[in-house]
Amino acid sequence: MKKDFTTLLKETIAEGKHYAKLQLDIAKLTLVERLTLLLAGITLGLIAVLCLCFMLLLLSFSAAYLFESIMSPALAYAATAGVVAVILITIYFLRKYIIINPIARLVSKLFLNDKM
Repeated sequence: MKKDFTTLLKETIAEGKHYAKLQLDIAKLTLVERLTLLLAGITLGLIAVLCLCFMLLLLSFSAAYLFESIMSPALAYAATAGVVAVILITIYFLRKYIIINPIARLVSKLFLNDKM
């Protein structure tokens, strides 16, 4: 049986709407997947930073205790604080290479890469 042009046009428009809805659902799922990966990475990074801060604190106390054997306790703690300050200043000046570039690379891989 032959269909008329308006029936075919209505079916084509309905299929097009269905296709657009499916593409929108795929885009939403992809966005959710990539945001999940990004938030998981941020969470893991924060946990790692907290653990590293705690480790740095304990190492600073042990270094100060070690320095007490060769200098006065106040000077030992000051020397340890100086070493930590040098480390923090180094991280500050290298923040583009240590922090910003890896984050930009991760976000660009997540959101601009079509293959997942």
